[in-house]
Amino acid sequence: MSLRRPIVQVMGPSGRDLVGLWGATLAGLTITDKAGYESDEAVIRIRDVPPRWSAPAKGTQYSIHVGWETGAMALTGLYTVQRVAFSGSPDHGTLMEITCRAADFLDRLKEVDSEHFDGQTVGQIVQTLAGRMGVQAVVSSAVAGISIPYRMRFQQSAGDFLTRLADDVGAIIKPQAGRLLVQKRGAGESAGGKALPTITVRHDPLYEFRAEIEPRPEYRDVESGWIDPKTGLRTAKRVAGGFQSSRLQLVHPYASEGEAQSGADAAAQEHGRKSASASFSMPGRGDATAECRVAASGFGADIDAVPWIAASVTHEIAPDHGWVTTIECDTKGAGSKK
Repeated sequence: MSLRRPIVQVMGPSGRDLVGLWGATLAGLTITDKAGYESDEAVIRIRDVPPRWSAPAKGTQYSIHVGWETGAMALTGLYTVQRVAFSGSPDHGTLMEITCRAADFLDRLKEVDSEHFDGQTVGQIVQTLAGRMGVQAVVSSAVAGISIPYRMRFQQSAGDFLTRLADDVGAIIKPQAGRLLVQKRGAGESAGGKALPTITVRHDPLYEFRAEIEPRPEYRDVESGWIDPKTGLRTAKRVAGGFQSSRLQLVHPYASEGEAQSGADAAAQEHGRKSASASFSMPGRGDATAECRVAASGFGADIDAVPWIAASVTHEIAPDHGWVTTIECDTKGAGSKK
């Protein structure tokens, strides 16, 4: 059986593929796609010796495509240079590592401010903040219409404020390719509502895996509260957790009945997601992305039966040598509605 060879293209600002220019000095790439606020990352490793090495300027943009020699190429993302590190040792030689992030507006996400939002939806709040940053917001229809009667932002960065808002409604927010994406956590869909591919992982003794089914307190339901403005009393909302044990009560009250319901839903789902974790390695898969569904096969009933969701995807690529994709997973959990 002939071995497959991975192909990598790194397109620079001039539109030229830099892999041919780097040649044998390209030691490899590590590309990481994560769910949530943390930006995707690409690390390019180049073997060279001082003083010949020349670092790209901060802010230089690259687009990276990967694929197998006999297949189609997949765009992993658009990346901006953030920092460069140089190292050397007698055993491993000299190396230049170029670390790039997928978002080119990270500084704007870190800007701190205070304000409040009255009678708006999740979609309207996200669109407002994205507009100030000068970027496009893509908000899943599953969360865009959720009503937020009142939301205070006090001395918070835009990224922190939006992350907490997303957590409260069971969503994730992510800067990607110059856009701000908001999608329902664990839905197996893109922010635009398109179904993400299901990645089937089959047991292969040549590749590593680890799965951990962790016993945790199993709540029969989750209770959140809100202050009813008509009575001034705290009123409870409950969401079934799917287990047979005690109740999980959320401490802080929400501003409205709708927010309390969303908060209970999100807490039930998050608790379920953390009940199991796994890491699967496999031959390179360009279609694997964070939040896609993962179907395990051949690992035994305890692992195969779990509805795995990709929390992060890492590609380790060494041109002319190999390409390994590792998916870190958690689970949808019994508290999840979908």
